[in-house]
Amino acid sequence: MRGVAGRVSDLIEENDDGFTLTATPTGAQVLGVRSAGEKLIARSQGSVTISLKGATRPDSQLLSLLLCWLRVAMTRGTTLHFSHLSPELQAMAQLSGLQRLHPSFAPSSQQS
Repeated sequence: MRGVAGRVSDLIEENDDGFTLTATPTGAQVLGVRSAGEKLIARSQGSVTISLKGATRPDSQLLSLLLCWLRVAMTRGTTLHFSHLSPELQAMAQLSGLQRLHPSFAPSSQQS
């Protein structure tokens, strides 16, 4: 599954407390990235931090991906933390009223 950002396996880097999205997935990659993230969330114990440090091109597809991961985490009773959300992605989330679902989407939640 090759695209602008490479293979799906190149888009997620696992770390001690969760994983990092290293690029914004393309349309062809988003389902594979979703599945990979869901597997990492399912393996976790209690809390997962997802860094969006590499996701520099915010779009509705990326926001939808985060909501899918949030749903999986909530179903499993896992606490999800998002870090490095761009101001543009936060603005998109706020326009949709998503700050009520998760504090990371609120304007004052600039996490590093």
